[in-house]
Amino acid sequence: MTKLIAAQGCEIELTPPSGTGTPVILITNLPSLDVKAEGKGLYSDKLTITITGYNGGAAGAGTISGTAQNVKIDGKAAVLEGDMSTEPVSLSDPTTGMQYQVTLRVKSAGQNSVKGA
Repeated sequence: MTKLIAAQGCEIELTPPSGTGTPVILITNLPSLDVKAEGKGLYSDKLTITITGYNGGAAGAGTISGTAQNVKIDGKAAVLEGDMSTEPVSLSDPTTGMQYQVTLRVKSAGQNSVKGA
């Protein structure tokens, strides 16, 4: 089954969702400069993600690895819509000392043209 390949501007979902406020989710690695869909660079290998403001002030970082077996971008597996972090991501709030565990998932690829498997 083919799925859309994640592009610059893709949407990342946290599970469970933040109970307080809207966390800031930032993909810190760059997409491909050469392989694009709808003018947006496509992601390969893994997404490195930082999260701040979860449930008020918790922060942390995690990764989502690309799972495409038949599509390579810049020589590495493409990241697909639906790909998830393989381990829970730990978030901590330095003010309250609260600890949280979340899962990251590519909710929306950010483009509707290029698919892979």
